[in-house]
Amino acid sequence: ISYGKERPVAVCDDISCWSQNRRAVTVLNGAGS
Repeated sequence: ISYGKERPVAVCDDISCWSQNRRAVTVLNGAGS
């Protein structure tokens, strides 16, 4: 299951939201591997 551009954690241009999305994707990818 991939949660990235399809289902972002937070939809906004704020750097904090972008960082939150990156963190979520990294955790999910690490757990999936």
